[in-house]
Amino acid sequence: MPGATGTGFFVSADGWFLTAAHVVADMSKQPWTIRADIGQLSLARNYELGNPPELCFNINVEYFDPSMDIAILKANFTANSNQAWLKNRTGFPAIEISTREIEEGAPVFSYGFPLTETVILPSGLGISAVGTTYSPRVTSAVLSSRQHLHGPLKTSSDPLFYVIDKALNYGNSGGPIVATETGKVFALCSRFQPTFIVQPLLPGNTSIMVPSLYGIVASFSNRPIVEKFRDLGIPSTTN
Repeated sequence: MPGATGTGFFVSADGWFLTAAHVVADMSKQPWTIRADIGQLSLARNYELGNPPELCFNINVEYFDPSMDIAILKANFTANSNQAWLKNRTGFPAIEISTREIEEGAPVFSYGFPLTETVILPSGLGISAVGTTYSPRVTSAVLSSRQHLHGPLKTSSDPLFYVIDKALNYGNSGGPIVATETGKVFALCSRFQPTFIVQPLLPGNTSIMVPSLYGIVASFSNRPIVEKFRDLGIPSTTN
């Protein structure tokens, strides 16, 4: 049954598309591997009944890096040019990448579909359908830290993960993190950071999870990512 798995975005008119590695991963295996059904996946924008869905098929995973939680996909524009939403277009709508490092305190915003839910809807006639409820959200924030974790084993070669001071949740994964100053995407949503608080009055000192306090985002300024953009011919800027 089809359902939503995460957020992503085009970064070039010819079909380069970014999302988080865990969005397209089989996380039941360690280390992560690409999902076996990846060839059946499609990209879709949120749409309303009565309007044709904005879909994109013929997707290939060209790069997959769980350590930096990034996946680079390629969509075939020619194979999708018959879609109504691409009529009279010569390429996919895209946002520009910046590989410049961002300073703490810089205003940013994220976009994604947190808490999206896919359920099976029984009809009562022995037939079921899938219904997905979307929750599109733009979140304004500031970059609160350039160091997700800092400890005695941290080295200068560790991947750079920024922290933003607003909550990100399930469904934000892979969504763009954009610098307000430039309007360019410099990172993507990797994960959220909930807090677990022990409840001493519950049996076994059970812990409850407090909703996400921060968002952890993977920077595009990491050298292997910069080099991969260059090798694949994905346009980016240092501004």
